Amino acid sequence: MKKIIPLITLCFLIVSSLNAQKALSIPGKKVKDGVIYLTFDGKTLEYFTPDKTADSKKNVNESMNFALKDDNSCNIYLKWVNPLKYKLTWKDTTYIDERDKVINDFIDLLVTQFGSPVTSLNKSESKSLIEKSTKATLSAATGLTELFIPDGFNNTDLTMLYLQLRSNQNLLTENEREKLNEITKSISELDMKIATNISMEVDGVFTELLALNDPRNVSNIVIEKEAQIKKYDDLYTELETLQKSIIKSISELTLTDKLLNSYTKTIVSKFIDQTTTTIITNKNLTGKLKPVVDVVKNSINDESSNTVTKGFYRIRSIGFEDGKKLQTSLTITEFEYKMEAKEFSKKSEVLKTSLTFQKYDFFAISVSTGLFYSSTTLKGYGVSNNSKNDFTITEDDITKSSPVTAVFLNFNFGIGSRYFAPLTQIGIDPTKKRPFLLLGGGFSIPSARIAFTAGPIWTWNQSLDKLTVGEAISSTTDLEQDIKYVFDVEPKGWYLGIQYNF
Repeated sequence: MKKIIPLITLCFLIVSSLNAQKALSIPGKKVKDGVIYLTFDGKTLEYFTPDKTADSKKNVNESMNFALKDDNSCNIYLKWVNPLKYKLTWKDTTYIDERDKVINDFIDLLVTQFGSPVTSLNKSESKSLIEKSTKATLSAATGLTELFIPDGFNNTDLTMLYLQLRSNQNLLTENEREKLNEITKSISELDMKIATNISMEVDGVFTELLALNDPRNVSNIVIEKEAQIKKYDDLYTELETLQKSIIKSISELTLTDKLLNSYTKTIVSKFIDQTTTTIITNKNLTGKLKPVVDVVKNSINDESSNTVTKGFYRIRSIGFEDGKKLQTSLTITEFEYKMEAKEFSKKSEVLKTSLTFQKYDFFAISVSTGLFYSSTTLKGYGVSNNSKNDFTITEDDITKSSPVTAVFLNFNFGIGSRYFAPLTQIGIDPTKKRPFLLLGGGFSIPSARIAFTAGPIWTWNQSLDKLTVGEAISSTTDLEQDIKYVFDVEPKGWYLGIQYNF
């Protein structure tokens, strides 16, 4: 074996298809146990991992990379924030891991060398001076069954109707008065119960929920609000039952005075229509409560079982296949409550970041093209002229000692130093008829982006198929067609290289 020439001259190295391939360290923040903890204070998003504490949390930048050490999945926990005030939106995209692509492309090149996603309608309760004076005037005993006079109606038409009935009670029979009393009591009860200001109460519920800032209070508040929602549902059932009772009674009412009978039915029917509209409106209002209460309720599911991270809740899990990586765009939006619309509306986008998750690997992968220097001796065949001017096959040793272009696949050991990083590499020269295959190692100085490597070289040997050395041939074409190239498992020499700026 020839002596290795120690002088090395390297002009350039690395044409990389992706920036990540230029890294000499393991890309991404290493995540153990498949867990990441996030905190958000309304402005800044920070993170820490299970092997650290909240005191070591760091800012989440506009673009972050995380390397998952155990497998291709991760649980993300967030220190509780009010989900009505801040909404987290995720948009996932899966990509091929560049490291897999780099290795696959290099292997393809290597193999080639061997041939081969309302406003409420209710009015506030009031008692008019007319109602008070009318009740006082008609309260005197008449010797007949008195018509029931409620404390007051919220509905003006009803008030006028009963004033009319009172003033014409002498036209009513005893039986008619009893029937009207039954209807009046039901109407009064319906009128009183439906007068609840649901709109104001809904505002109160939403405002109270939005003000929550401690997850320890959520459970009790949720229980209280769920009970309040049930109270509303029970109220609507009761109101609808009263409506049916009134409708049945008024349909069966037959007064002797036909005009008074028609007037009474018209006013009561109009009142029923109004209460139906109010019930529908209030149902729509309170119907908005349950989804909002559920959002708050679900925000305290999946609390961290780690005593150190109590108050952190799992907000999502991510996962991806081998050879892939997942990139998710996270947007945090602030919301505010609008009383007019009875809903939470977007106030502003507080934060937007891109989080990339990939499998952790002990090696950082880089691909480069460049030059290496070696001294090798190869066997070759040629022709010579004999005394009769015939072509004769000759065998020669060819010594190569010049810079050679090659493509390298580098495996950099991630030991975390900026000044020393060991590496191993595979090289191939795909441009020659007899390409070189290199396997070596060395070290890099990441801060200077320079590496020194060395190792053995293999290549393809020439051999004769049917012809022999010294045999006469008619032309050089005969020799070229007979030469075979066979890969030699014995190293043909050694190479030294300096790789720069990779």
